[in-house]
Amino acid sequence: MNQHLLKFNLFGIPVNIHLSFLFLCILITNTRMDNQQNVAVVLSLFIAILGHELGHASVLRRLRIPCEIHLLMFGGETVWNPNGTRFHHSWEILLNAAGVTVNILIALVCFLIREFVEIQQPFVYNIVQFSLMINMFLAVLNLFPVLPLDGGKLFHNLIRLVVKPRTAIISTLLVSLVVALLTAVGGIYIFPGSILLPVLFGFFAFNNFKSLKAFFETQ
Repeated sequence: MNQHLLKFNLFGIPVNIHLSFLFLCILITNTRMDNQQNVAVVLSLFIAILGHELGHASVLRRLRIPCEIHLLMFGGETVWNPNGTRFHHSWEILLNAAGVTVNILIALVCFLIREFVEIQQPFVYNIVQFSLMINMFLAVLNLFPVLPLDGGKLFHNLIRLVVKPRTAIISTLLVSLVVALLTAVGGIYIFPGSILLPVLFGFFAFNNFKSLKAFFETQ
């Protein structure tokens, strides 16, 4: 059972920070940076992930679907129960894109602050700088066509417009599996010394392989 570290409401949306989220915070810290910089990185990551999930939650609230946000070991998750509610396909696409859109907006605000506002405090400057980098990184990463990332869901919803449902599922899982494997291997060379990308996308690849195998076994 994943224990909760903290629970609170934000704009009427329940937010649950799990104990495992601390593992992610530890992974992104760097011994080559001082304590103040590491704290700024963790705060920036928290803002980026929470903002991303609030993007999803805002769409669900617009559709009057109850939801809650969870911050976990590998990022964030917006949990919702449609209770039989069916909404237009365009809303699904909007739901997939909402998180990335928020990350891009946060990055844009941070860029404008960095360029046009004179920041006196080094700690505040670090938060702005790290928030810019982390939000852009999350935006790009989440556009990868890999399930369960938003890019994978968006790819599936878009391909459903032109192919049959069965073909869409198989195509999505195959593309997701291949891209996840390539990203896991590429992460070893692009970010030497960091295990975050290889572990994360290796985990995604494994889950997609299991889903693909299970799908064919049930056909």
